Amino acid sequence: MDLEERRAAGRMIAVAVDVEPQDPPGGTRIDDVAHPLDLGMPDRERHEHAAPVDRRRERPARPGRDLFRVARAEPQGERLLDDRLGAARDHEAAREAAPREERDRQPDPPRPGAERARPGKHQRHPELPGEVMERELAGEPAGEEAHHPAPRCPGHRPERVPGEPRPPQARGEEEPRKRAFVHAFPLTGVHCTIAAVRCPLLTRCRVPASLEEVTAVGAETPPRELGVSPEAVARIWAAVERLYASGLHPAIQLSVRRHGQVLIDRAIGHARGNGPDDPPDAPRTRVTPATPLNIFSAAKAVTAMVIHLLDQRDVIRLDDPVCEYIPEFAVRTKQWITIRHVLIHRAGLPNPPPEAMDLDRLDDPEGIVRILCEMKLTGRPGRQLAYHAVTGGFILGEVVRRVTGKTIRTVLDEEVRRPLGFRWLSYGVPPADVGQVAVNYFTGPPPLPPLSTILGRALGVEFRRAIAMANDPGFLTGIVPSANLVATANEMSRFYQLLLQGGELDGVRIFDPRTIRRATSEQSYLEFDFTLLLPFRYGMGFMLGGQWFSPYGPDTQYAFGHIGFTNVLTWADPERQVAAALLTSGKPLVYPELYYLWDVVRQIGLACGKVRAWPRPAAVAPAAQRSVS
Repeated sequence: MDLEERRAAGRMIAVAVDVEPQDPPGGTRIDDVAHPLDLGMPDRERHEHAAPVDRRRERPARPGRDLFRVARAEPQGERLLDDRLGAARDHEAAREAAPREERDRQPDPPRPGAERARPGKHQRHPELPGEVMERELAGEPAGEEAHHPAPRCPGHRPERVPGEPRPPQARGEEEPRKRAFVHAFPLTGVHCTIAAVRCPLLTRCRVPASLEEVTAVGAETPPRELGVSPEAVARIWAAVERLYASGLHPAIQLSVRRHGQVLIDRAIGHARGNGPDDPPDAPRTRVTPATPLNIFSAAKAVTAMVIHLLDQRDVIRLDDPVCEYIPEFAVRTKQWITIRHVLIHRAGLPNPPPEAMDLDRLDDPEGIVRILCEMKLTGRPGRQLAYHAVTGGFILGEVVRRVTGKTIRTVLDEEVRRPLGFRWLSYGVPPADVGQVAVNYFTGPPPLPPLSTILGRALGVEFRRAIAMANDPGFLTGIVPSANLVATANEMSRFYQLLLQGGELDGVRIFDPRTIRRATSEQSYLEFDFTLLLPFRYGMGFMLGGQWFSPYGPDTQYAFGHIGFTNVLTWADPERQVAAALLTSGKPLVYPELYYLWDVVRQIGLACGKVRAWPRPAAVAPAAQRSVS
């Protein structure tokens, strides 16, 4: 083979190979390596046409090109070139002779480094979901394998090919978490900086130097038995301590249940004696997980379930007009209001008159009914969404009294409280137990228009007056179905655990699963509420969660529950198998540390991963495709 043939062959290889000049092992210089364009050239001429030095790292070998790669450290010669050209021809001939199906089935040879775990790739490892999520949020690879990658071995589960169905998982196994934007960008630094600026206009309580002295812990299940790491539980409670250290909540209770077991049951602060208006030498009573608190508007969910229980037993119908049970209600065009309208806050009676909140009338249900009958509608029933803070509870309570002959307190006591063994969970308390209920305090900034005007119109009384009424013995012993349910955080999480388990708890059946599904089904999309001036999703008596905007934390579109005046949260999240309650005795309106409250529910969502076994809503086939039996 003469020089021209060798150069032509070299050009053909260069076009097909895309050779990258590299330093071969053994310390050989790049200038001493044979170039495919100058094989057989004299040394002086070869160095004049040598390729420039390229110190780039060696690229992993690519399938189909390794056979054409020239060994740069080997001596040049005709035999080497002839062998490589012959091998290339044999390889191409064998490839063309093979059937197309067989060529497609041939697996590609593994790339160098493919056996190592890719950083950031979510893989199965022994860490718990809370730990995995926190590592991902911090930008670190999840699992020990990410720090010390090991080659794959026989028996190791390979990575799933895109489009391949997932293998079946056991019930209760954690679903791989998707990094939602709301989780990955919590704005922690910005909000903590704003919250650190203590506004002198805010009314605060005294915070002790040692928080452990005012912390009480109830019976809890080891977190690892519930699929939660102890570090995640510590982060949840650290968020509660930050909220308490703001001085805006003299007492806080938190109860979280996971898979039916108590994950957190703790309290911090004082039930009485440490309010902003209490003297420094006032006797203080520490709050415990057994201390009852008023949950205010969170009572609406319990009241709604009493109504659904009567509907379940065919005592009432949700689409019946209210005037069928309260005939005198059919005045001033209110004959079109149904029970469903009241449950979904579309009855058109959002603002109670001031005389309806007179404490002397709480023992006179007939007088309250007369006041409600004289009210004028603010809109056509069923049209405008406007939160009924007080009026809806009075209407529903009177319906229960008319059809059963008992007060709603008695019905709740006979149907729910006693069968499930609750200590409190009742509308008000007996006069002898008034001193055991935690005192509510006005904290935070002074209420200013327009918020103070809006709240005063919705409550029927001025904001500060409403807080003072909540501590009055007349209010605590009366029946206000929408605002004076007394319970502990543990009892409220247990009540939502009852709903989470389809209406049965500890072997006692209270509700049918169909009743709970109907109560928590969406009745209002994310719609602007003309009372709260915020968008909310409503069921029949429940506030529903959402993907981006939710009172129960981010990514809680299947959660249901209710908020209470002003920083009370009770909810259940079926996807995470969580039932929780956060009760507070401070009543601030809007304050910089509000982010700390949101961070508590956010940390709960991060610690408790979603459970794949929870059934999603099944798609309903069109009527034309349904089989008729």
